[in-house]
Amino acid sequence: MFEKRVLYFLVFLGIILYGVFLSQTNQGFLGETLQASSNIIGKPAPDFEVVSEKGERLALKSLKGKVVFLHFWATWCPPCAAEFSTIGKFVAQFTNKDFVIVAISLDESKNSVKEFRKTTKFDFPVYFDPEEGHIADIYGTFRLPETYFINKEGIVVRKISGPQNWLDPIWLTRINELLK
Repeated sequence: MFEKRVLYFLVFLGIILYGVFLSQTNQGFLGETLQASSNIIGKPAPDFEVVSEKGERLALKSLKGKVVFLHFWATWCPPCAAEFSTIGKFVAQFTNKDFVIVAISLDESKNSVKEFRKTTKFDFPVYFDPEEGHIADIYGTFRLPETYFINKEGIVVRKISGPQNWLDPIWLTRINELLK
């Protein structure tokens, strides 16, 4: 009888731990990626200033009137690196539209991104947080990669945690809805 109770307890504990794992990995029972909850959704995007690889400054407030694809990543993050080629192809679909990508590397060295560019082809600038992680903190980013969609009015409308296949038609639809 004691062994049966232990077995039930272990099964119950396993179910609880599995639920905690799903909530921490942001995955549903069927493996779909869930939108991360965030107290920033529906609010004005916190302004910031970043510096590109070439030393050019960019302030978020200068992008008002455009849909912003704000992406936090790092070269040392395997899921980030894996999705980067699809980001490049995704972004290329929106040239000459009111759309801009702001890819913020959380790498400590610009040389890491320079080396990454040698092995991964993409044609958009990478930016760095001059305060090393401050921007990720104000957005509530705690796992990589994380992406935020900011509408033309400067409101954060979506936060996506985890790697994505950005060539999935759902993302094209979501951005086109914001561009209307």
